[in-house]
Amino acid sequence: MYDTGSSGFNIDHQFARKNHIDLTKKDITISLGDTFNRYLTKEDNIRSVLVNEYDSNAFHKATINLDFFKQFNVKVDYHKKRITLSTNEEQNLDQSNSILLSKNKDNLYLYGFYEIYGTVTIADTVISGHFMLDTGNGRYVTLLNYPNNNLNELKKSIVNNFSYVNVAMLTAHSNGLNNTLITNKTKVLIGTKTYNGVLVDIANTTLNNFPNNKFIGFIGGGMLKHFSIYSNQNRLILEQSRDNVKVASELITDGFKIIKRGKKAFVSTTFTNKTNTSEVSLNDQVLEINNTPVKDLNNTEIEQLKTKLGNVISYKLKRKKNIFFIKTKVKNYLE
Repeated sequence: MYDTGSSGFNIDHQFARKNHIDLTKKDITISLGDTFNRYLTKEDNIRSVLVNEYDSNAFHKATINLDFFKQFNVKVDYHKKRITLSTNEEQNLDQSNSILLSKNKDNLYLYGFYEIYGTVTIADTVISGHFMLDTGNGRYVTLLNYPNNNLNELKKSIVNNFSYVNVAMLTAHSNGLNNTLITNKTKVLIGTKTYNGVLVDIANTTLNNFPNNKFIGFIGGGMLKHFSIYSNQNRLILEQSRDNVKVASELITDGFKIIKRGKKAFVSTTFTNKTNTSEVSLNDQVLEINNTPVKDLNNTEIEQLKTKLGNVISYKLKRKKNIFFIKTKVKNYLE
């Protein structure tokens, strides 16, 4: 995974252990095709983490992060599922007539991450500022609770007036980006273009591990997939890849997500809104789905069941020593 929201190099802990990769030796070389090779040293901030712990469909063995890719001119094309690298300093990034952002070298050097200036509008609340561009994040737009942004009051206003979904999950981020409120009653301005109905989630946290930054949030892959991304050491450009950007406005679920660990499965995320409370709790063990033992189902089969509108699903679950049964229905939680 190419992750612009992280520095260093992250290798999946389970993959490293299974393949007897000793990160203490720092004997890692990144090879991309037949062209680019780089030997990593301790200065490259090599870390062993659970890369796929909170994404049941993930298959990544590692994340190659911004420090590595800043050596090159990079083009990210979500639709072709392709990353193109070039060392040609004369590469022209200004041919597009739909450039939304140009970034100067001084800011990139100062903060170390790519940023864009954007505005999020929800009802009468307008929040503007710099957002980190995070290709390793599957969300659309995330607002962070900075002192000048009273997001708790904004949350109350959304709960009282708009459709929303509260999401709770096991701690998936060191800074607490794990409990959030999502709404699509929004307008998001990037450059000169406004996008309506973008999924915006509001998290009660700050980026404490980036003390010198001025980020008020993230622009994630959910939004970025509608653009081509060009970057080099001097700037970053977003180019609209389609004439009409259609951003999903639905959150389709039966109320919770499941993560498998070996042959066992557990509740990893819960969703609630104005009319739906959760019958399950985080870490409840899932024993059967539609009378089929969960060990006989793979992640894809589970995901397909839980995201098809109208599906009615029966579960056998275990909480501590108690066995219980529930039925759910897949619906659009933002309606």
